[in-house]
Amino acid sequence: SAIDFYCSVDKIQGADGKDRVVVTFDGKYLPYTEQVCYFFGGFFCSDKPMMLSLHSWVY
Repeated sequence: SAIDFYCSVDKIQGADGKDRVVVTFDGKYLPYTEQVCYFFGGFFCSDKPMMLSLHSWVY
């Protein structure tokens, strides 16, 4: 999310004398919860890893 967000671009001289660019993103930190989805054969999604045996599939 980009709440209270600023971006600046500055040109500096590198150690080798060549021009370099510095891009700075400055924004408000928003706490988050990582969401992970495990896919099993493309049929369904679970938030927890599961073990499936071959005989559990319907052919």
